[in-house]
Amino acid sequence: MQQAIDAAEAAPAIQTSTLAELGARLPIGIVGPDEAVHRDVECKEWRGREEREVEKLKRKTRQKGDFISRLLGYMFSRVGPFEFAAMQPAEIKAAISKLWRADAMYLYLWLRHECIGPDLDLELTCRHCGFRIAWQGDIRTLEVKTTDEPTGLNWTYEVARPFELRGTTIKSIGLRPSRWHLFEELARKAVAEGDTGVVSVDLIRDCIVALNGEPEGRPLVATDLDLMTKRDLERLSAEIDRRELGPDLSVTETCPRCSLQFQTSLDWGYASFFAISSRSTGGG
Repeated sequence: MQQAIDAAEAAPAIQTSTLAELGARLPIGIVGPDEAVHRDVECKEWRGREEREVEKLKRKTRQKGDFISRLLGYMFSRVGPFEFAAMQPAEIKAAISKLWRADAMYLYLWLRHECIGPDLDLELTCRHCGFRIAWQGDIRTLEVKTTDEPTGLNWTYEVARPFELRGTTIKSIGLRPSRWHLFEELARKAVAEGDTGVVSVDLIRDCIVALNGEPEGRPLVATDLDLMTKRDLERLSAEIDRRELGPDLSVTETCPRCSLQFQTSLDWGYASFFAISSRSTGGG
């Protein structure tokens, strides 16, 4: 069983910083036409005019993933090598979709920091007894995993139980970090919250770039991993999660009612995250 994890240990150098330390720079970055890595970003000032346009975007866009993509495309004037002011809406949308998920999430957090400020005033729910806890924090202290080697993020997973795929026995899988378009697609499919099995398989499929050391030229479909064992699915999903770069939104607290410690993730839904005080506001 240890073989599957050991084979996936090689990775580029990963650093951990805070949002305050990283500032207006992507945690991974974009390789531009000049083959250089571009990480600097710049957002607009959020005023009354921008607020009206964002409200229009909310009314036009029902899915969470699509709305966030449109929000980032509208509020950022520059992302890496892309000058959004000189691009058409469809080009901006495509550029956002191709971002690493870590970079897109960081843009979202940085926009909140720049336009509203660092203070977070949210509500957490104890996973043991359901007690709701008023929680205050500082977005500048959130940890962010970064790398200076965005071209070296691929890694290999040795399958514990080889499986058949299109007449070939699959023994190893090459993977890369997930792109933002996966979150957009999951939102469009309206995957039910808590249906982690479906989400995990979709995540794995999106990250696969090679099978048995050979580049996979076509995207995998939903049934391609049907013969992969539960053991491999869970271990591979955990390894993908362990290697995920970008901001860490997890919080560990002790419940004042039941006195048990619990870990949860900050509610980064727009209604909660982009409000000065969000304790009575639902996510979405």
